[in-house]
Amino acid sequence: MRTRLLCVTCVALLLGAGAAQAKPTAVVAMGDSAASGEAAGDYEPGTDQPGNFCHRSRNALIHMTSIPGVDATLNLACSGARSANLYVGGPGQNGEPAQSVKLSQAAATYDIKLIFVEVGTNDDPQFAAVATDCVRRFILRLARCSTGQAATWPSRLAAMQPKVAQAIDAVRTVMSSTDPAASYQLVLASYWSPTTDPPPRVSTYFGKLFAGCPLYNTDMDWAHDTAVPQLSAALGQVAAGRAVRFLDLSRSTEGREVCAQGITRSEEWISGLSYDPSSAGWFSFDAVRQSFHANARGHAQLGRCLTEFYAQTGGSARCLRGSDGNLHAVP
Repeated sequence: MRTRLLCVTCVALLLGAGAAQAKPTAVVAMGDSAASGEAAGDYEPGTDQPGNFCHRSRNALIHMTSIPGVDATLNLACSGARSANLYVGGPGQNGEPAQSVKLSQAAATYDIKLIFVEVGTNDDPQFAAVATDCVRRFILRLARCSTGQAATWPSRLAAMQPKVAQAIDAVRTVMSSTDPAASYQLVLASYWSPTTDPPPRVSTYFGKLFAGCPLYNTDMDWAHDTAVPQLSAALGQVAAGRAVRFLDLSRSTEGREVCAQGITRSEEWISGLSYDPSSAGWFSFDAVRQSFHANARGHAQLGRCLTEFYAQTGGSARCLRGSDGNLHAVP
């Protein structure tokens, strides 16, 4: 009888120890401004100031997911990040360690169920520089930007691909070394189009300036119909080559971009050209870095789509707006 009691006690203690060691679950976002929540506002303390403009928003899409059984949503992304900022041993940003280090720390604390990665535009494509060039040419009434940009765009996308692939490899390396038993989804996402399919709802020079879309219609057309779809296709190839899930966001803001026809500014999911020198200085790029990014409304919809995609079994899907006005993950 005493032996039996001891065995029951041992089993109870072991079960109790196992329960105590169970880690809380989490989903994680890594990458650049598109994932960090640039332009979505309500930034985490310390990420909206000189020396650190990671702009991690509490409205970022990872925080807008509602996946059953998940205890925490973690945003490790940082505005301006390149693929190398995710590498094992890669450089950090703004006095912070590389995102691979942050992932390792997160994996030691949480049972990670999803890792969402959105990175690549700050590598060879230099999308921010492209947008700056296009806006500058419109404001100064110079020749359109798309002619010159289009000539090198495919080769820059090709140069980007192995760098993004290495970032995916780094995520896997961190997870296998930190939590070998982890069962998680790894999702690579593409990017939305910040510009609408022309014509925009405003057409005059000053009208576009005030509405936040100071771009030539021809440049809008190139960005919407060529640059963003080609970028998405390139990232889709990386996902296929690395056997990770792929979420195509290239049409996710369709009809809700800045200056899109048939909607008001309050219905846009993309921020237009915005100027905020309050914490950056009058002549700093940081004063305009929130331009042409998904706003809080956009991130709420992107988080909704990611939630649906997580529940699906297919390898890829597109985020498309349905008849109810919301984004849905369409296989």
